[in-house]
Amino acid sequence: MILNFCLYRALYSQSDVYLFDDVLSAVDAEVGRLIFRNVFHGLLKGKCVLLVTHQIQYVGDEDSVICLEDGKAVDAGRRRDVEARNPQFFRTLVEKLQKEKDQQQQQLKTKLSKHAPVTKEQW
Repeated sequence: MILNFCLYRALYSQSDVYLFDDVLSAVDAEVGRLIFRNVFHGLLKGKCVLLVTHQIQYVGDEDSVICLEDGKAVDAGRRRDVEARNPQFFRTLVEKLQKEKDQQQQQLKTKLSKHAPVTKEQW
């Protein structure tokens, strides 16, 4: 809900430059794809949009991709050019993100397993 409000407010401003900091992480994959297609490639087409994200599925053939590592820019340009110059960077990023996702899922399973299931009688 907060994401919707912030996104609507930004669009309503009709600015020339937009900065979005990881706005797609708050929504599920399907909603994220819809927002990306309809907002960033639709309503904001032709505008200057800076989208900060760790979700590389949204990093397509945009005008420019800036790769950061430990807070420093390590490469910039079109994704295909950056990936050609440094293919290991994207492989490492994908592996790191998958590892983080697996750890989060394991932590959730651990938390859920600590709670005893509620029986019908306890309702």
